[in-house]
Amino acid sequence: MACLPRLKRSRAPSTFANRQRPDVVALTGDYVTLSHAYIWPVAQALGGLNARYGVFAVLGNHDFRVDAEEVTRALEAQRIRVLRNSHAPLRAGGRTLWLVGVDDVWFSSDDLSAALRSIPAHDAKILLCHNPEGIGRAARLGIDLMLSGHTHGGQVRLPLLRSLYRSKPGGPFIAGWNRLGETQIYVSRGIGKVLVPVRVACPPEITCLSLRREEEGFAPAAVFNV
Repeated sequence: MACLPRLKRSRAPSTFANRQRPDVVALTGDYVTLSHAYIWPVAQALGGLNARYGVFAVLGNHDFRVDAEEVTRALEAQRIRVLRNSHAPLRAGGRTLWLVGVDDVWFSSDDLSAALRSIPAHDAKILLCHNPEGIGRAARLGIDLMLSGHTHGGQVRLPLLRSLYRSKPGGPFIAGWNRLGETQIYVSRGIGKVLVPVRVACPPEITCLSLRREEEGFAPAAVFNV
């Protein structure tokens, strides 16, 4: 999930996500927009999330703009592990899947090389990177799957004007599944709004992903509009 809506509705997505009985919950940033006042209430709302192997988060550009350290403290107080240029192993069935997280690309705080340090090169790796513009470096460093937000899926999609957000590299990494080389990417539309308080032809989403063996590939199990 990425980009929370108004607090009076913010517990509903957590309740819905829990009903899916996830193994892992990944939060891809922008929990607040401009105000310190929402940091702890939003973290408390997210604290209701439950997952078999844990709830993990990275920070977005708005979190850095407001107060990255305070957002980190608030999330971790709710037992949400914030991956700041770091990684966490997920072990099951004698195998290890590495969950990697980096700080925000726009604030030049990301350090994927440091985040990958000590991970065996051939192990499977999922990267949480708020901004899909990090896909180039992820592909160069052998990330298998990258999960992002930031774009809101375009948020306002008009037939002639395209969308409110366009990726800087000019690539197609605005919403949904794609790939660059051997690295797959999924960009969530998130559940909030920014700049303008509306969405047009771009509903908010909670994405449930199923990971399969290499020969079966990867595909979203379901995309829920909320």
